[in-house]
Amino acid sequence: MSQDGFPVVPGTTRRVFMSSSARLLGGAAVLGGAGSLIAACGGDEPSSAGAQGGGDGEIIVPRIASSTGVIPIFVQQAAGPLLYGSEFGLDIPEENFVVLQSHTVATQTVLSGDADVISGSVFGVMAAVTQGLPVKIFGGARNRDDDVLAALPPVTKFEDIFRDDVRVTVDSKGGTASAELQALIEASGSDAAVGTLPGITILESSGQRQAALAARQVEAAIMHIDQFWAVQEELPEAKIIARSVDIPVFPIAVYAGLQPWLDDNQATATALVNSVTACCKAFNEDFNEFKTAVQRLVEEPPPQAQLRRLHEFAVENEIWPVDPVLTEDAFKLAADLATKAEVFIEPPSYEDSVDLRAMEAATA
Repeated sequence: MSQDGFPVVPGTTRRVFMSSSARLLGGAAVLGGAGSLIAACGGDEPSSAGAQGGGDGEIIVPRIASSTGVIPIFVQQAAGPLLYGSEFGLDIPEENFVVLQSHTVATQTVLSGDADVISGSVFGVMAAVTQGLPVKIFGGARNRDDDVLAALPPVTKFEDIFRDDVRVTVDSKGGTASAELQALIEASGSDAAVGTLPGITILESSGQRQAALAARQVEAAIMHIDQFWAVQEELPEAKIIARSVDIPVFPIAVYAGLQPWLDDNQATATALVNSVTACCKAFNEDFNEFKTAVQRLVEEPPPQAQLRRLHEFAVENEIWPVDPVLTEDAFKLAADLATKAEVFIEPPSYEDSVDLRAMEAATA
């Protein structure tokens, strides 16, 4: 089995898979069954704990299927439940957090009963809802990204991406980079769609986009801020022409579950929401909390100087959300972006997509 041409070797440790897949594989879709993917993610089967409902306020040990890899600046998606969950009655072993690197497979894993919770793209959950699946968002993990639109001369300003001779690379429809570029386009006053840009080039992973810009194969690319720093070290003329932190806030990564599971496990869902919020608060207040989480959950953490730079960027730009409630306005913004990007024809309603009970209980 491979993704983006990179083999996933059976027996690869979960931490190696989590760190390398985030950079090398990005948002690439994965073909194959959930069972084979779980095997690839360390050869471990998720714990059977949590398979039954925890009625009457009982907190169970949930099994989490993550559709995205864990990178340092967004380690809260895993660190929340794994490192801060015990404060709220959760005791989740690392083998219960499985990275599948595909929202479709993560959803299938939950539908088959091999996991309880999806951790992944808000657009993937929305798409599942439009297909009639009983999946609902019950918590947020990420509502602001560190992505930037980096460029090399002759591109010097955002408006240059509309030129015929400028190659711009993002991920495919439904990807975070594509949605962010769409939001940036709209913020510029243009009514263009990402797919209509004359030089649009699809590269699914941010690592591929970074490499393409560094090799001058494109003139502009969406990538993580630390990837831009790396490009700029090699090519000092590289510059940022737009930042995702400057667009309106909308949900990017969420926690979701099947409606029957949520009805039976509100205490567990609330504990999960609380764990992510506590993690984000701790990161905002203390660099060492962030550093500890990265060193624990990422196989090859960046050097401390870069971690400090990431921490400063995240705090300054409010990367780590401390308000767990997903508002209807924020949901609508994400849905409108996905509709314009042709992820679906008609967006799902807020009521069909969001279960507010755990989020509201976490703020009570």
